[in-house]
Amino acid sequence: MRRIRRAQKQSVISLDTNPENPRTIADDDFIRDLELTLTGMGFSEIGYARVCEDEIFKQKGILYTNAIVITAPMDRAKIDTVPSIDGSDTFFASYAMLGEIVNRVADHLRAHGFGAQADPALGGKVSFPNLAENAKIGLRGRHGLLISPQNGPCQRIAAVYTSITNLPVRSENPHLWIREFCMTCGECARHCPGGAIDPGSKRRRPFIDAKKCHPYFEEHHGCGVCIRVCPFHLQGYETIRAMVKERQDSAVME
Repeated sequence: MRRIRRAQKQSVISLDTNPENPRTIADDDFIRDLELTLTGMGFSEIGYARVCEDEIFKQKGILYTNAIVITAPMDRAKIDTVPSIDGSDTFFASYAMLGEIVNRVADHLRAHGFGAQADPALGGKVSFPNLAENAKIGLRGRHGLLISPQNGPCQRIAAVYTSITNLPVRSENPHLWIREFCMTCGECARHCPGGAIDPGSKRRRPFIDAKKCHPYFEEHHGCGVCIRVCPFHLQGYETIRAMVKERQDSAVME
């Protein structure tokens, strides 16, 4: 928690070091170098998105609507034990790692004349799963968590908002098929100890009842059962994708 709080404090203090007239255009080499720099920091995946005003939480604010979105993995073996102290440890370790990463990225951007605002993984200013979905890193599952190729649902997310207006935002999301799978799965809803996940199959967007989720989450070391039972955690993204494709091919042949 001390690492998390330091990162949160640093993200605010460092805003005073933003350039008065920040650069807005980054060349391809700079973006490639940024991604190479991130490779040594322990992140999983990176994506780019533009933040819509209605995605910002009430009474929160961001300086720029161009977002660099970053994910970091959680320990899968510890997730297999949730709800547990070990599970809680990996939640907070990922929060701390991401907080430190986004502050380093923000400092890197400022050193090159760009404006930046780090948004650590805990206590963010927007819905990070939504933002990561918009960045085409993955797609939100029925449990409301991002599902990605590298980590399934087993990750945490943070962002850096920047003055760079020409970030390489992808136009298409290759993970849309996940939504159809989740609509017919429902393992997370069936096993949720708080009954917080909507079990209905017709809802196309995740709906989590926070009044049912938060009390159990706070009392049981962060819970995480929805991650532990998710097929994307148990079997992996590529296995599920191959299974879905096989079903689709069989349906076409019939």
